[in-house]
Amino acid sequence: TGNSQKAVLAAIVLAAVPAYLSHFIWSLSLSMALYFVAFYCMERIRHDKNWMHPATLTIAAILVTQTTLSVKFALFFGIYWLLKAVSARNFLWHLFLAAPLGALLAAIFWWIPIAIKYGTLSALLRGLGQTGVEAIFTPTANRFYTFSTFFFAETQNMINSPVGIGIVISILTILGLAYLLFAFLSVFRNKETRVKFSYIAIVIAWFIFNLLSVLGSYLPIRMDFHRSWMLLAFTAALIAAEAMYLIAEKAKQLSIPHLLTYLVLFAGIWFTAGMQKYTFNTSSGWPP
Repeated sequence: TGNSQKAVLAAIVLAAVPAYLSHFIWSLSLSMALYFVAFYCMERIRHDKNWMHPATLTIAAILVTQTTLSVKFALFFGIYWLLKAVSARNFLWHLFLAAPLGALLAAIFWWIPIAIKYGTLSALLRGLGQTGVEAIFTPTANRFYTFSTFFFAETQNMINSPVGIGIVISILTILGLAYLLFAFLSVFRNKETRVKFSYIAIVIAWFIFNLLSVLGSYLPIRMDFHRSWMLLAFTAALIAAEAMYLIAEKAKQLSIPHLLTYLVLFAGIWFTAGMQKYTFNTSSGWPP
């Protein structure tokens, strides 16, 4: 975002949104956490090319942690790098190379030894098909999600990958998306705002991709929409933070202090999303 205040707001929203994971511990939880580390490292590359090394290592870690999120990371990275390169009008080699080098590390230290251990490449490819790409396009544990699934957070939820955004966060996301689309149209031709252009374009593209993934039951290609909720949650948090920041700035023009505006927004988020998430994650009904 290039703005620490927006970053804090997004983190608060992410902590409250029900769809961003639960206290169920499995490989998706670790893989999702590594997304943030990887993109942080990649963001730092434009300041110091040496950040390519931790970016490469983190991408390699993602590619050996969980298979479906590995494939989705490749799509996330593709959107991210392409829009950065278009914005900068530069191929951005150091950023681009982080992904294939990470894939090479993952292959050398994990996938190739596994292929050798289990005998044949065809056996490895069958295993990848069953747990990776095939799992994305023929997913399990999926449902047809409706407007109410997004808008109303529930205290009862899916144990491994919860669903739902909440009333206030949903409204903020819609407002933020409208604002970003307007901002995109106003800045994308201005050379001085190319960095902002890339950020806006990336967030909008990520959000649309994740929304289509979650709504996969209505589409011909079904991309593991049940496990796309956590990805939708973190892009929604970025967009909702834009709306919160904008509302606070507009309120300040009416002599309403930022603190009061944010307290009202935080209260709305808590009662329509955070409380439901807290109730679900502290329920005594969870088995050992």
